[in-house]
Amino acid sequence: DAVLFPRAVNDSRVLQQEGWHYELENPDDELVIKGVVFNEMKGVYSSPDSLRSRATQRALFQENQYHVDSGGDPKVIPQLTFQQFQKFHQDYYHPANSRIFFYGDDDPNTRLELLDQYLSQFKQPTSPVNSAITFQKKLDKPWKLIEYFPVAQDAPKKHVVTVNWLLNDSPLTMKEELALDILDHLLLDTPSSILHKTLIESGFGESVCGGGLSSELLQSTFGVGLKGIKPEDVEKVEKLILATLTEISKNGFSSEAIEASMNTIEFHLREFNTGSFPRGLSMMLGMMRRWIYDGKPAQGVQFEESLNELKEELSSGKFSFSSLVQEYLLENRHRLTLEMQPSTTMEKEMSESETSELKSIKEKMSQDEIENVIMNTKQLKRFQEQEDSPEVLAKIPRVNLSDIEREVKKIPIELWNDSPHSVKVVTHDLQTNGIIYADIAFDMSSLSLEEFPYMPVFRRLLMESGTTAMDDVTLSRRIGAQTGGIRSNMMNTARFSKTVNNSRDSVLSIFMLRGKAVKDKSKELFQIINEIATDANLDNQRKALEILKEHKIQFENAVISSGHSFASTRIASRFSLLGFLSECTGGITYLQALGKMINEAEDDWPSFVTKLQGIREKIFKRDNLIINLTGDSKTLEQSRPYVDQFILNTSTTAGSSSTTGKSNGIPFQQEWDDKKLLPKDDEGLVVPTQVNYVGKGGQIFHEGEHVPGSASVISKFLSTGYMWNNVRVIGGAYGGFASFGPTSGRMFFLSYRDPNLVNTLNIYDNAAEHLLNLEISDDMIEKAIIGAIGDMDSPKMPDQEGFESFQQYLRGESDEDRQQWRNEVLATSRADFQMFGERLAKLQGTISVVGSQKAIEEANKEMNGALKLIHVVESQQQQQRSRL
Repeated sequence: DAVLFPRAVNDSRVLQQEGWHYELENPDDELVIKGVVFNEMKGVYSSPDSLRSRATQRALFQENQYHVDSGGDPKVIPQLTFQQFQKFHQDYYHPANSRIFFYGDDDPNTRLELLDQYLSQFKQPTSPVNSAITFQKKLDKPWKLIEYFPVAQDAPKKHVVTVNWLLNDSPLTMKEELALDILDHLLLDTPSSILHKTLIESGFGESVCGGGLSSELLQSTFGVGLKGIKPEDVEKVEKLILATLTEISKNGFSSEAIEASMNTIEFHLREFNTGSFPRGLSMMLGMMRRWIYDGKPAQGVQFEESLNELKEELSSGKFSFSSLVQEYLLENRHRLTLEMQPSTTMEKEMSESETSELKSIKEKMSQDEIENVIMNTKQLKRFQEQEDSPEVLAKIPRVNLSDIEREVKKIPIELWNDSPHSVKVVTHDLQTNGIIYADIAFDMSSLSLEEFPYMPVFRRLLMESGTTAMDDVTLSRRIGAQTGGIRSNMMNTARFSKTVNNSRDSVLSIFMLRGKAVKDKSKELFQIINEIATDANLDNQRKALEILKEHKIQFENAVISSGHSFASTRIASRFSLLGFLSECTGGITYLQALGKMINEAEDDWPSFVTKLQGIREKIFKRDNLIINLTGDSKTLEQSRPYVDQFILNTSTTAGSSSTTGKSNGIPFQQEWDDKKLLPKDDEGLVVPTQVNYVGKGGQIFHEGEHVPGSASVISKFLSTGYMWNNVRVIGGAYGGFASFGPTSGRMFFLSYRDPNLVNTLNIYDNAAEHLLNLEISDDMIEKAIIGAIGDMDSPKMPDQEGFESFQQYLRGESDEDRQQWRNEVLATSRADFQMFGERLAKLQGTISVVGSQKAIEEANKEMNGALKLIHVVESQQQQQRSRL
């Protein structure tokens, strides 16, 4: 019904709500444009990365459908009429133009009978619509293009340069697609890949960008470049890229590099690990890569024949990856060099242009037209506020409570009792097709608070800087050739508690080296992890600076595109040590610290590296070690000797603190005092953007209070109902969320790509009243429970199940505890909604908003200056003062 018979094609109000509409409440008000997608795309057009991607695609595809932005250009969206919308659906959303996919073990005949009930309502078109994408023919001459992205007035003026190719103007074979995937890995996919390494070590920029190979469209593209480039280095980037590719075409790739990339790609193809994404949908999307362009569906997921053919041709010398570099890149004249220049006026110009355009439109309106806009605004709001009737809602197929499993799913878990030195080894006997998944965990409780901001660079240096015996390239290739991948991970979480516990002792801080390999490579997997943990070359100033500068520019861009996450982290840091740790390792505080850390690494490297070495000495010792393994019984048993040897090779002694300062030797939990929390100031975090990310949160359950499972049901209910309807549907934001932390007792409200600020805060403040006045039916409660259970029962691959069980073990959460929570979720009642509303009414929340300076200053006029302005990106003057 949603696809073939949507209300949207018969009711223009749906397009107004989801697409765009003029809004005017009084004749003298300024005319504005509202609409969910309109505001979402304004957010997209504030992101430097999104602007670069859009400019690249439009320039590479000048003559076919890919030239236009599928999400919509905010300047053009208001030109879309309801009649055009209807016509598009009528032409293209017909079963004759569809691809229908089933996945499962159900009866194929039943599938066809089911389909016939729907498809028999349609007639075969006399002339089916032509929905085929046409090939963009390659151009025969490279060209350059300059585009712009918004930055703050006093932000450093750094450019972006990418070199981009359209790779084919006729269909690629499956073998060619696979070969290009492997070439992409050889060139860019790891920090030691030749093109990635050359670019980052050049010092011309701060972060590699461009995306590499993109193969989801009819025609594949390849792009690479740098962000954070000084104006005087712009011309050098293109020359370096082409020179590096020329060198590769002459000398080729080493056999070790090819082996590592081939093994990595083959491992992932065979593993087919879709994470929490349903495997059937992943299969469908893989098939779509061929099917939607009129190819054979199965070819999108088949690889065995092409892989074997590629291996044979490599072995015989009939094929080389260097020849692909020559054919698809160096000899390919359809090449765009894109330079993105920072503009301090772009944000203001976009805002003023929209305001001016709307002012002009309103001035041309007659009095009757203005009255029609006012009337339409009122009618649309009534429509948006109107609840669907029970009769309408009853038509929607749904799961019932009787379909829900009452018992929690228990994941197999055993401890090896005879491991060397009594080190705990947790195992999960699950079917993994002969793959061993290993999580090597170390307790970080011996670290000081000052050492935590150094952890992001520490964990990357472990993986990217090589060891005493191997340089970074050799280590990366060894990982690629012998394993399915190894990565470092840091986990800050709360120990399980049946009551709210925000104390310093509740914090569990774990560092992990996580790897996977086929069982016959278990020995190599644990050997490599041991070498990384004990012998990584931390004394690598160049690499450390590369990582720090890359983090800085990535975080500056992330605040613009994912401001809600930063707002949430910022709020949490005002209430607990756990929130504070997340803020100083991945929030605005970490971003602000990066500038000082870069200066320290440049000006006082001995002090910097001493801190890193001190961290390693504190963490990597046997007393801190616990190991988690997931695999079938044979795989677990085969890996056991190598696990034991890893334990024996792990150091037994703790390192002394190597940092300076009185507090550095004190473990962070002993050192902690709640006075170190960020102040509970309401903040406006200023970035160049056309939309806002509005956050508010605080305690509704307090220390020592029991939190019932119903709390997760009601917060989900608020998120999918009240927040959706008011923040998104009526307010026009792309997203609105309510979330609750059972252990922290903390409630958060967040919005995503939001045109509003003060109005959204008012919505948050009215949530309690909504719950208290709600006449909630049994049916509504049942739906809310099912929604919460859906989050708890999301699909997981075996490695995810094993890791989730390990986390529960670390936190001290038993199956009985999980069952009690599930029982409380299933028992949610009206009284629980009332209780939650009463607590929410007492919320003394704090605010964190990410938005433009103009939006925050305008909000402050209504809020009596409540929002303290903080500029997220350091100005040039601030950077100079920091260095001094």
